[in-house]
Amino acid sequence: MAASILELTLLADPTRARIISLIRDSPQARQIVGALSAQLGLRQPTVSHHEKALLDAGLLEREPQGRTVCYSIAPDQADRVAELFPRPLEITVSRAVLDRIPPISPRVSREYSHPRLSGVS
Repeated sequence: MAASILELTLLADPTRARIISLIRDSPQARQIVGALSAQLGLRQPTVSHHEKALLDAGLLEREPQGRTVCYSIAPDQADRVAELFPRPLEITVSRAVLDRIPPISPRVSREYSHPRLSGVS
């Protein structure tokens, strides 16, 4: 099913797209505004504004818990979110494969080193 113009307009905003991704990828599949605000480096009112737009569009669900509020992907929208935000492929490279790659010059190695490759086993 094609995404609606409203969904695409809302999710064209990188902050809203990141909010959806952070909620989806969180261990409990829900987040509070404060945690999202810290992860995004934005103030809580800004994050709340974006969450309200996503809530009004029906993409998020709001669950008050005392003085805090948890946001999660609306269950009836989980498939839509998966369609609009496919998870990146995880590629595992063994040490044996990396050892077969010829070394590059130290200058290039310093400039293009990738921290995720340093702990490959």
